[in-house]
This record gives sequence, C-alpha cells and structure tokens, in this order.
Amino acid sequence: MTEFWFSRHGILRRYLLLIGAIIATQISVYGSLLFTRWQGALAQLLVSADSNNFGSFVLAFVIAVCTTEVSSALALLFIKWIGIDWRQWLTNVVMRNWLRNDAFAWMERTRRIDNPDQRISEDTDQFATTLLSLAIGFLKNISMLWTYSLLVWEKGGPLVLGWGGQTLTIQGGMFWFSIAWASFVTIVAAFAGRAFKTLTIRQQQAEANFRFAAADIRNNAEAIALMHGGPREGETLLRKFLSVRTAVLRLAFFNARFDMLRGVLAMIGAQIPTLLLLPRYFRHEIGANALMQTAAGVAALTVSLQWIVDNYTTIQQFRAASTRLTELKDAAAEAGRLHRPAIERAADSEFILHDLSVADPENKTLIGNLSATIRPGERWIVRGSPGSGKSSLLRTLGGLWPYGNGTILFPHDANVISLPQLAYFPDGTLRDALAYPQESSHFKDADYAAALSAALMTPFSSALDETARWRKRLSPGQLQKLAFARAFLHKPDILFLDEATASLDGRSEEVLYRTLVAHLPASIIVSVSHHPSLDRFHTDSLDLAGDGAWTFGKITL
Repeated sequence: MTEFWFSRHGILRRYLLLIGAIIATQISVYGSLLFTRWQGALAQLLVSADSNNFGSFVLAFVIAVCTTEVSSALALLFIKWIGIDWRQWLTNVVMRNWLRNDAFAWMERTRRIDNPDQRISEDTDQFATTLLSLAIGFLKNISMLWTYSLLVWEKGGPLVLGWGGQTLTIQGGMFWFSIAWASFVTIVAAFAGRAFKTLTIRQQQAEANFRFAAADIRNNAEAIALMHGGPREGETLLRKFLSVRTAVLRLAFFNARFDMLRGVLAMIGAQIPTLLLLPRYFRHEIGANALMQTAAGVAALTVSLQWIVDNYTTIQQFRAASTRLTELKDAAAEAGRLHRPAIERAADSEFILHDLSVADPENKTLIGNLSATIRPGERWIVRGSPGSGKSSLLRTLGGLWPYGNGTILFPHDANVISLPQLAYFPDGTLRDALAYPQESSHFKDADYAAALSAALMTPFSSALDETARWRKRLSPGQLQKLAFARAFLHKPDILFLDEATASLDGRSEEVLYRTLVAHLPASIIVSVSHHPSLDRFHTDSLDLAGDGAWTFGKITL
C-alpha cells in the first residue's frame, strides 16, 4: 500500500508537497519556540513593569503567532493535498484488486468479508490521511523533542531533592522528569486504551450494516411495498440501528474514561514542573523569565514525549483501517487462488469442454467429467430439474463458479455475452446501458435502433439519450427484452442465456428466440430454460440428472 511513493506518475508534485509540508512543520516548531521565549519575556516584563520595550514586545508576539499559524496552515494544506492523491491511488489499487478475477462476486456470494464498499470509500481515506498526518506529526515531534530538550536542559538547571536532612542534586533534573513522566503516562495510556481498535472496528461494521440495510430497502422498494413489508423492514432497520447504538455507546464510554484519564494526567503533568521549580525561584536562583520558559519548555517536551498518547486514537483508527484493507486485499488474493476449471483461449473456432466437473458448495458433484465440442452455428439447450446444476454450469463457463475442475477452451478473441434472468444495466443513458460494458460511442445510432426494434422495444429508440435508473424504471419483462437488445447490438460469438425469458409471455419469447437465430446464425448459443417450447430453436440438448450424470441429444423437429 506504500508503493504510491515509488509511482512515477505525479512524482515531482508529490515530493515537492512532501518537502513543503516538512519545511512548514519545522517552521511551526520554530514559531512555537519563539512563543515560549515570548512567554518568558512576558513574565519578566510583568516583574520589572518596564514599558519602554512594549512595542517590540508586541511585535515579537505577532511574529511568533504568524510564524506558527501560517506555517501550520500550509503544512495542513500540503498534507491534505498529498493525502487525497494517495487516497486516489490507493482507491484505484484496492478497487482493481476487488474487481480482478471477479473477486467481488465471490466475496458477495460467500460473505467472506463485510461491506467492501465501505472499505474502499472510507478505509482508504482513513489509511492515507491518518498515516500521512502521523508521519509528518512524528517528524515535527522529533524536532520539538530536540528543541525543547536543549531549552529545558539549559534553563531548568539542576533539580535538588531533599529528605531527612539529605539532599540529592540531579543535573538536568527537569529534563529527566519530563522523560519519566511521559513514560509513565504512555504506559498507563497503552494499558487503558488497548480495547479501542476492536471497538472502532465493531462500530464501523455496525454503521455499514445499517447503511446497507437501508440501501437494500431503497433498491427493492416496489417489491417490499407490494408485500406491505414496510413495518417488517422498519423493525429490521431498528434492530440494525440498535447494534449501531450499542457500538457507539461502548466506544463513547471508553472514550469518556480514556479522555478523563488523559486529561487528569495532562493537568497534573502541566503543574508539576512549576511546583518543582518554585523552591529555586523563592531562593532567587532563577528569575521569572527562566521559570516561565522552563515550565513551558517542560510542558512542550512532555507533550513531545507523550506523542503516542496524544495520537493514540488516531493510531488505533489507522490500525483499524489498515486491518480492514488488508482483509479485503487478502480476500481478493484468495479469490484469485481458488481452484476452478481452467479457462483458456485456443486458435480454433470451436467451444470445447474437456473433463469438466461441477459441484455445489458442499462438494456434491452435480456434473461429472463433461466433455463436449460446440461448433459455430450450434445452439444447445441445457435441461434438468431444479438444483441439477444448470445455472452452476453457466456460472462455471463464465468463470464465476469455483467448485469444480476441468478445462474450458474458448475460441481466440471470441466475444462472449451472458444474459442472466435479470441482467445488469448501469444507471445513465439508455445508450450507455445497452452498450455496457463497451463505451456507447462503439456503436452507431442505427445499430441501437435496429437492436431495440429486433427486441420488441422500438418505442425506446427515441429515449437513447435519456438518463434513468433503468433497473427501476422498467418491468422485469422489459428488462429481459432490453437484454436481448444488448445481445443483438453486440453480436457475440458465444451467447449464454440463463432463464433469460422467464418473465416474458410465450409469444414474446418465441419472437425473440426466432429473431436471435436469424440475427446470430454463426454464433454459439447455450440456453438454460425449463420451457419445452424453446427446444425447437436449438440444435442440441444437454440433460442433467443432478448426481453427476448427463446425456447429450440431437433435437429434430
């Protein structure tokens, strides 16, 4: 996930922004030091009541504030700029892994991981922005650590501890106190905050599940309304939200305890340096200037040493995002390693199945050692009872079904189209929906009109440039006709149809298949259907028994 920094695209801008962020951060550290020195000068001014240098004193304040705030704002801008570039690159990588080898379909079917959409949209942002902020912040912290260590060592002087008439002098005592106190706070925070990562992941899962359930209602609104299922869906959503509520409250209670502990320790740590230095001030060993500078320096040094504590929440958010992205990456890799029938491309024009076996997820054999050669112009219909493996066979031919083995040889450069019972049509213009997955410019207007006419959808020829959610606007029967129009438009060499006319009346089904045979005379067609009326549009049959057995047959009319 860090290959972004070695990518040649945009490398000059990337590193210029990074250098700019680092320089701006270091300038902000210098501005912080100027402000610390100004605080010491303020204390000295109050003690001396000298107004002669008041103008230069105010100017020093303005310079310190401007130096700190302007450089901090620039550093934040540069970090955000690099962060969105990194997020764009990371989103592209994660998305490609998710879509490669049809891993997204396998994840959805097996529920291997939850909410991949959230991981792509949100966790990539968390990963890139938090890691970058932490890295730049760590560099800033190192500079502050060095700067304020020198200041505290110089201004703090020795720390004298006494008891029972004995005294102990510790050179650089305030420096060593800062280290000891920061170490104590870090250990306490690490122990108290160890549950944060788990609670964060659980909240993200609950939020994503609730959002997905609400989106599912929207996507199936009409079917739910016809079943009067609104109240039931409301109960389901409420249960999902109660999980969100529980996760949020658990994290809130944890944060309340953790923030209270951190706040108490911060308040105590802020006052101890002054209390330790007051005896020396009362003995006139140090002045008000040195007292204020040292106290402020110890506070800044302690904050630097407590960097892990102050960024604990951010670190755990980064760890949670990193874990979820790694899980998505591993799941995509697992999908790529699945043992499935080998799909190859051959120079021949025939579609060949060699010793193809298909099983169900429980490893029960549905089709055993199927070998067949399907030549251009042949049309096969696959028949069998429900559960016999008809749809599983087509998924196997499409490379989606990992439960099986054997070899599938497609003709070289063959254009393959699949028409499932409910085809996918992206939102957008009708032209885009028909051309999918090609660009709409790949076809001419006359091609679209001819395809729609052949699919009994002539009235829609005037709606080619109309934008709509076609999956929601059209009826199931119209969507199946539109799928046939897509097939007529693409003119595939191989066409798979899985119950592609299940929502059509007998007359429309007959017309579409007759047109299909006429428009694609040289194409290889494999249909799955339980309609005997479609037999006459095919040349061969494949009957599946569901126990591994199968039989071929020639169809004669």
